Amino acid sequence: MSTDLEERFWIDLRPEAAYVGPARIFGAELARQSGVSEEILDDVKVAVGEALSRALNTKALELRVKAVLRDGRLFFEIPQGDGLESSDSSTDRLMAALSLELITVLFEDGEAATSEEGDPVIRFSVPIPSRA
Repeated sequence: MSTDLEERFWIDLRPEAAYVGPARIFGAELARQSGVSEEILDDVKVAVGEALSRALNTKALELRVKAVLRDGRLFFEIPQGDGLESSDSSTDRLMAALSLELITVLFEDGEAATSEEGDPVIRFSVPIPSRA
């Protein structure tokens, strides 16, 4: 019998800038409900917002925030679409790099990675205090 329990959460939104704010609130409230320290909640909002803004620059077909609660951490994953690498705009590439840099400064494990399906994602996690 496995004791590796996971709780999964996600929100799917239209790929419009107006939906970044509600997604930021979703991420912060999920973290709050999971027991994340209040001092980290603003960082979660910033990271989710930066990752979603970066996804908007790739012309993503939808905005999605996925989160998994396991092993005493809340792991976030935000799909990034496909078009950033082929963007002709040096401004888009610079803004994407700065967004990723900010996320990696806020969260030690923040990274641009590849999902299990092979799609580009931004990942980071926050610690969940143990409930003794």
